[in-house]
Amino acid sequence: MEQTGVKKLAHGGRSQFLYFLTKFSFSILTCTELYYFAAFLTDTAMFSLAIIGLIQTATTVIDAIFSFFYGALMEKIGALMPWGSTRSWLLVGPPIATILFIFCFVRISDNEMVSAVVIIIAFILSHVVWSIGECSMNALSVLMTDDVSERASMSINLGRGTMGSSLVFGFIAGFFLNTLFVGSPLAYVYMIIIFGVFYWVCWILMFIESKGCEPTKEEKAAKAERAAKVAALSSRSATLGQAYKYVFSSKNTICVMLAILFGYCWTFLGSGLMFYFFNISLDSAALMGTFMSIRGLISLLGGVFFVPLLLKLCKGSKRMCYIVSNILSAVPMLINFFWRPANVWITLIIMLIGSFLGSGATMMQVGLMGDCGTQLTYKNNKDVAAFTVSFMALPLKLALILRSVLITAAIGMTGYVAGMAPTESVVNGFYTAYLIWPVVLIVISTIPMLIYNLPESKVTEMIKENDRRAAEDNKMVEEALAKMEAQG
Repeated sequence: MEQTGVKKLAHGGRSQFLYFLTKFSFSILTCTELYYFAAFLTDTAMFSLAIIGLIQTATTVIDAIFSFFYGALMEKIGALMPWGSTRSWLLVGPPIATILFIFCFVRISDNEMVSAVVIIIAFILSHVVWSIGECSMNALSVLMTDDVSERASMSINLGRGTMGSSLVFGFIAGFFLNTLFVGSPLAYVYMIIIFGVFYWVCWILMFIESKGCEPTKEEKAAKAERAAKVAALSSRSATLGQAYKYVFSSKNTICVMLAILFGYCWTFLGSGLMFYFFNISLDSAALMGTFMSIRGLISLLGGVFFVPLLLKLCKGSKRMCYIVSNILSAVPMLINFFWRPANVWITLIIMLIGSFLGSGATMMQVGLMGDCGTQLTYKNNKDVAAFTVSFMALPLKLALILRSVLITAAIGMTGYVAGMAPTESVVNGFYTAYLIWPVVLIVISTIPMLIYNLPESKVTEMIKENDRRAAEDNKMVEEALAKMEAQG
């Protein structure tokens, strides 16, 4: 049904494109950390294993703790700035985050501990700033338009921005590191500066484009007062304590979060170990960038063409699609590990087939968490669907912690030292870490989905009942508010 009387984008196509660029520029900068942070610590900074473990663990653990406060920090600090509590971060966030991020890839002293402390501090502060900025970027889809179709398109453009960055990062990073800045100890710094400037420009354009979308302080205060009244009148509003209780007492929700945790972990582990696998095990460092970009394209094609087919074969069951996709991800890894083709391209093609066939698990995560939110709302008659989905951030942060531990363990297990001639044990060690450890994590991530038992047909029934209850509750609230306003 067409909506009338709602706020819409003033320049639909232009705003959508700039929103895509906002996410693209952010994601391409963060890819530097995802793929090369561990490589910098071992091969450029040449830290000892103990210091590498300290840096990897401290940064991810503290970042995970701060993640609980990003939304509050965005509002509280942003309210002090003149351009709005949300839009202000589009302007001030990128330069601060980029400058701090540069120091994550610089060893400033011969003293390992001094250098490690600087990197840890820079990592934490840069991630706090850019994570708050990411919160503000995500919030724009709500601030700039009330039209549900435009909001859906903006959400899709966030996904396209992430996928687009993975498509081009490999080629660009490969050119920077293997051609333009080859051999320079500051190669990563130069790359971050270039990506950072692009990041600034795109976010400034989005800041300009979103002018006027955020309410004034007076309007915010009035809106907050009305929201408080609605919350007090509505029977479907949950307290924070209730919401936490519902989430962590739900078997299905916990199963999905565990699946997401170990699913993200094997993905992040593969990204972090890719440098070593290509350089040591395959002796094909120059192919890494090309492979990253081709893999991004293949995964995108798998999501477009194969996943809908797989979901249909699974009779619409997201649970079964997740399980089958996981299995299809693991099989090519096992083939490469036990066969070990002499031709590196055969190895890469097998890995790309796995990316194409195994792209479904990630795509099912949001839907599965959404179904859990629907079930909790239905079961408790409290609207906690959005709150439940927001908990996807928790397993992601925990996955980063586990990934850091495993990368450090892999480096220690192989006995890898930067510049060393690769021995057979080191080659085999990275084969095991890159191909077998992810398979173990895939198996672990599949087990919770075998326990998960929320049928699609039941979810459909719950959605209809939740909508009916919400309509009744909204009618009651509006009548009560109208009566209160009439009485003055």
